[in-house]
Amino acid sequence: METVTAALIVCLLVWLAAVFTRWRTRTRDERGRAPSRWTSESEHRSAPEKASEAMPCADAREIEKSTHERLPRASAPARMLDKKRDVMAKASGHGPPPPPVSRWNQRPLHMTIPSYAGCKITRGALTYNSEIPFEFETSVFAGRCLIRFRDCPPPPAAAAPDAARRLEEYFRGRARTFQCVVQGKFKRRIRADETVTGHEFFQPLLGIPGKRFVKTLVHILRAMNPSLRMSLFARKPQVWTFLGASAQVISIDTPGDEPDITRGSFEENNSKFGGAFASGRLTSAQRRRLLADVKKAKQYSFSTDDVYTFDFYQHVFDPKTFTLNILGLDAFRVDVARHVGDQPPQIMARTSRPGEYLFCFCMWHERALARETNDERPSRAHTSPSPPASPRNPRGASSKLRF
Repeated sequence: METVTAALIVCLLVWLAAVFTRWRTRTRDERGRAPSRWTSESEHRSAPEKASEAMPCADAREIEKSTHERLPRASAPARMLDKKRDVMAKASGHGPPPPPVSRWNQRPLHMTIPSYAGCKITRGALTYNSEIPFEFETSVFAGRCLIRFRDCPPPPAAAAPDAARRLEEYFRGRARTFQCVVQGKFKRRIRADETVTGHEFFQPLLGIPGKRFVKTLVHILRAMNPSLRMSLFARKPQVWTFLGASAQVISIDTPGDEPDITRGSFEENNSKFGGAFASGRLTSAQRRRLLADVKKAKQYSFSTDDVYTFDFYQHVFDPKTFTLNILGLDAFRVDVARHVGDQPPQIMARTSRPGEYLFCFCMWHERALARETNDERPSRAHTSPSPPASPRNPRGASSKLRF
């Protein structure tokens, strides 16, 4: 899931930028330099030319602190939405909260389906590492799914007898920490530029400084994947990219010829897309590059006649520890829970229509919920659910911050 990887890389770089900013500020204070430059042009015009003229009795650290206290925070959610949307944000969430951690069948992760997604399990149980696919259905897609998390145990019940062995064989010799395979059929024809995958949150992200820095990084990421859309500073942050440009492997087959999703690996089979894919020579990387182009993606569609197999996997996000590990060093691990709070990331795909999902599964981590000491503590993201905005018109995103 390249979208997840790209978003998490942005969070890591933002964190590094924040550390550098704090170090630079401390260095300036020690040298007795003037405080950081004003971040608001209106405040800059009305401010004294020198901070010492405004507060002659304060030291540099106090000057800088008081200066920024008078300025509105660049990422303040209050500046992004009007009062009506603010009420909508407070009345939304990822559906009912999960049960107390002590009641989870698997730890440290628990899977749920948000009520707004209209997704229901038709066979099996929503779980991971069972090596038994579960079946699901929504208004536009019906299929089955298999999820693997590295170093997490199989469920105590409803798992294949050799689940532990098969998991060990899949991850052996690979850096992957996560795999999700989704296979099924579309109920209506949908253009490739109208199906997206990514993450949706209903509360502002925490500890995301450096708006200009993040915007620069997003422009770099969009150069690699033009379909990427991010609104990290919105009251309802969102990260989206086209489904066809995100899956590492896509196999399009005639019903009855589809691969077994319990297998570890799959071969790219995209010839049924037609057009440039008709020859069957385009690789996975070429398919992702082509379908990431907004204009070209409009020329291709997901049909109702074939069975589609999507294989998502990556090595940056570690579900067990709920951290990002980009360079393979503990010193560069980033705590995801610190930025998302008690909100769950999702394994999700949807259309551009509001509330229309192909699938949507939430990943709750016991450490992010912080319920070890109080299982009954209410969560800020678990109020009454309502469907989030369409990717074409994200209600929670500020028009000035939509990259």
